[in-house]
Amino acid sequence: MQISPKLMLLPLILFMMPLYADSISLDRITATVNDDIITQSELDDRIQNAKQQLTAVGVQMPETQVLAEQVLNRLIEERLILQQAENMGMQVDDAALNKALLSIAKSNNTDLVGFRALLEKDGYDYIEFREQIRKDMLINQVQQQRVGYNIMVSDEEIDRLVTELQVKDTPHTQYRVGHILIALPRNPSSARVQSAEAKAQQAIGALNKSPDFTQVALKYSDSSNVLEQADLGWRTQSQLPTLIAEIVPNMTINEISKPLRNSSGFHVIQLLEKRQHVPENIQSAQREQAREYLYQQKLQEAMQAFITQLRDGAHVDVKT
Repeated sequence: MQISPKLMLLPLILFMMPLYADSISLDRITATVNDDIITQSELDDRIQNAKQQLTAVGVQMPETQVLAEQVLNRLIEERLILQQAENMGMQVDDAALNKALLSIAKSNNTDLVGFRALLEKDGYDYIEFREQIRKDMLINQVQQQRVGYNIMVSDEEIDRLVTELQVKDTPHTQYRVGHILIALPRNPSSARVQSAEAKAQQAIGALNKSPDFTQVALKYSDSSNVLEQADLGWRTQSQLPTLIAEIVPNMTINEISKPLRNSSGFHVIQLLEKRQHVPENIQSAQREQAREYLYQQKLQEAMQAFITQLRDGAHVDVKT
């Protein structure tokens, strides 16, 4: 039985103890994030797990250097968020962790003992997996307390979405859009803006040469989770982000936009596919479901801006 690909990124936890200084010195420091470090062995381990995830979802493997840069960027962002959790005094005790693990086990139709056996059968260390879930829970707490609390979904937004979904038996045009983000801080300098726009133009050039959008996104996008955010999935016009909602319907298949700028940075989009779709069970659409969908969309955008802000205020040194 295979574990869900979303559970497969399991970083190696490295305990730093003076007694083992000689062996630790052999493990090169790849990056420092404020007072924290990322070691080469940790990066290698995460790269290996990323390769397994890409294979599991059928994505062609990017160049080794491109993948390494994306994985290191993800590790840096994770460190920054976990440092925020520590500064805020957040903790996940063993009782809460065990409850979460039991929920994951049940979703895989087994108990904790059976789930541990499944992980080990697929080559994963249960203790490492357990600690990664603890980190994920801490990251979620930071997300909710520092970002999520400030997100509002208006009744008017919900009304628009529900109204669209309740147009019974009416075909909806749906668009599958590829998305690349070149992030900018809150108050960027003109040099920073020019550099970001130049990178966006480079991404457009790469897209013109490559038929594989995901490969280009992995190389250029600053999204915190490129695999999930590079492909926006099938959406109607009203479900698209405001920045591109009026642009996408006028695009042709495979057309690439010019760099589009908002508070998050520059965005490059490509219309990957287009279809006519009659939604099923339209009458079952509920206001709460619409509210949750809109909330998650806004949360994703706000979290990316928060991570950019954290990184701009941090001391990050990537060793070459």
